[in-house]
Amino acid sequence: MVTAKDIKAAMNAGGKPGDVPKFVTQKERWEKWQPPELLPDCVKLLFEILDAVETSDEGRDFRPTHITSCRVWDTHRLNKLLPKMKELANGP
Repeated sequence: MVTAKDIKAAMNAGGKPGDVPKFVTQKERWEKWQPPELLPDCVKLLFEILDAVETSDEGRDFRPTHITSCRVWDTHRLNKLLPKMKELANGP
C-alpha cells in the first residue's frame, strides 16, 4: 500500500508535482540486485547479513542468518575463521 509518506519521499527524490512516483516492487528489487564488484565489499556485505539482528513479535532479539555445518571440525574452523575475516575486512 502506497502512503502519503511514500509519495512525499518519492517527490523529495527528484519527482515533480503531478508526476506518478515509480516504486520498486519486491520482485524488481529481487531481480535487479547484484553483489558488489570487489571482494572486500562482498566480505563486508556478508558480515552485515550475518550480524543482522531482528526483534520478534515477542520482543526478543534474534539473528535470522546462520552458517552451520554438521562437521565439528568445520564448525571449529568457521568459528575461528569468520571473526578473523571480519577483522581483516573492516581494517585497522
